[in-house]
Amino acid sequence: SGSSNALTKPKANATLGTASTSQPNEQLFKKFLDFMENSNQ
Repeated sequence: SGSSNALTKPKANATLGTASTSQPNEQLFKKFLDFMENSNQ
């Protein structure tokens, strides 16, 4: 699933960029992304 991770990461970063101003749970989402990255390696 390394290739799918490469495809989804830019989307996730874009989502974080737009969510940072309106979403209060941005920290949670970042932690979730970090967890997913670690589990993929």
